[in-house]
Amino acid sequence: ASGFHSASLQALTQDTTLSLKDSSLTYAPAYTLSATLTRQQGFPLVYQPLTFAVDGVLLGIARTGASGTAFLTVANTPLLAIGTHSLVVSFVGDGRWNPASNSATLTITQAPTQLSATNVSGKVGSKVSLTAKLTRASDNTVLAGQTIQFQIAGVVVGSAKTDSKGVAALAYTIPTNTSKGGYSLTADFGGTAF
Repeated sequence: ASGFHSASLQALTQDTTLSLKDSSLTYAPAYTLSATLTRQQGFPLVYQPLTFAVDGVLLGIARTGASGTAFLTVANTPLLAIGTHSLVVSFVGDGRWNPASNSATLTITQAPTQLSATNVSGKVGSKVSLTAKLTRASDNTVLAGQTIQFQIAGVVVGSAKTDSKGVAALAYTIPTNTSKGGYSLTADFGGTAF
């Protein structure tokens, strides 16, 4: 006797894992974020789109490379202000791979700065220019539009903003009752979002 029996074959989607770590970045003009997408046994999933969002706002989409890692470089925006943020990376999945999502803490910290004052001399009663240059320590980028306070012998004598070259210059008249000799010149930058 012959018989016929039908059965069904169901193709199941496979689970995926999305990995990312908490990270701390120093304030900069741009940042590179990353996340890694893998399947069972940790094998990488290549050329898959990952969505990056910070504090619920979409930053962009990047595809995974040969190692399963996607890198997204984003310009600094007010969204990435100094402080702690929530970074969420998602993979929407497709007919073969299940969706995955993960979150991490992204901390943006102030960048160290360098401030150098220039020695100056002059006669009592004459005008001199007190100058100081402000740069970001990580890459020596000049910082324009920042307020620098000047002190002579511990006494505040005024402040000036840095120009396009990062230099603040304050016109100062040496008081006529100043005794001859050397005095400490201090320039101070109180810090900003940089």
